[in-house]
Amino acid sequence: EATSALDGYTEFEITNAIKELHGKLTIILVAHRLTTIEHSDIIYVIEGRQIVAQGNFSELMEHSPAFQKISSQSGDIGEKTEVKVLRSENGQGGYKE
Repeated sequence: EATSALDGYTEFEITNAIKELHGKLTIILVAHRLTTIEHSDIIYVIEGRQIVAQGNFSELMEHSPAFQKISSQSGDIGEKTEVKVLRSENGQGGYKE
C-alpha cells in the first residue's frame, strides 16, 4: 500500500484527495490502515482466496467477525487477510475487481 510508510500529514492529504474523487471514478485500495478505507462505499474482506465479508465500514464493524478482528489488530491485517475497496465510477454499482 502506498500510504503505509507515510507520515500522518501526507497520508491525510492523500486520503482527502481520494475523498474528492468519490463518485467520479473507480478506486481500488489495498490497505494496511483502516483509516485509509473508512469512508469507502464498499469494502471486501478477503481471507485466503475467499470473500468472507462485504459492506461499508460501519456494517462490517457491526456484523463481521473477520473485520472486527482486523480492527482489533490496529491496522495490522496479517498475512492471509486483505481489505480491498471497490468503487463504481458513477456510484450506482457495477463494481469490478
